[in-house]
Amino acid sequence: MNKKKMLFFVIIMLAFVTSCESVDPNDVDKNYVKDAFEEYLDENFEGVDYKVTVNSLIKDDERNSTGTVKFNDKFKTVCSIYGYIQDEMFDQSVIGSHYEVYSDCMEVIIENANKKINKLDFKIKLDTDYEVLANDIKTYIKALKKEIKEYKKSKEFEDYFSDEYDYFSEDIIEEEYSHNESIYIDSYNGMVILNRSGSNFSMRGEIELSEYLKLLYNNELKAKEKELDYKHNGQIKGIDY
Repeated sequence: MNKKKMLFFVIIMLAFVTSCESVDPNDVDKNYVKDAFEEYLDENFEGVDYKVTVNSLIKDDERNSTGTVKFNDKFKTVCSIYGYIQDEMFDQSVIGSHYEVYSDCMEVIIENANKKINKLDFKIKLDTDYEVLANDIKTYIKALKKEIKEYKKSKEFEDYFSDEYDYFSEDIIEEEYSHNESIYIDSYNGMVILNRSGSNFSMRGEIELSEYLKLLYNNELKAKEKELDYKHNGQIKGIDY
């Protein structure tokens, strides 16, 4: 890096560091927390009215807080919200802080919707019929979107209401263990999108959902992704496919 570029980099970093602010714990009272909770909810759950109550605020350095959110939705959802002072780091040094807020509201809303749908367990095992499972998942996606349509404008649910794809996110049980699988199904061709990296073939479905599920269970999905990448882009020198 030449001297001009180095100087520019240093100036940018100094500007970044000096622009960071810190939260004074003495300023964090219940009104501060309530405002922080409401800012989070307005940003992430737009379009649905709610009432939030601050339940507790611990007078420690982090000012840990808890609250309850009651949404005026069809489920009358009640969920929990939390906050604390989070340090901001740069080069292993604290350069500021902000009040971090998170909640379990999205999970509770999905859980409430699933109770209405009477959702199946999406189990993958040795004798799974992948066509049946794929159809069950696609049916579930449509049913879930219908149940949570009040949240169509909400940032937390933007994947569920994309015009480009249908979205599925559930624990797929594979015999003794499970893991959460996020699946994107192209709205235009009904196939699973494997590449969302921004290349020429991103956001286009490439394989059937039934095949995707079978490859997932057999631990062959990565090999299929490499095969398709090779087909589209050619072998990259030095990479063993």
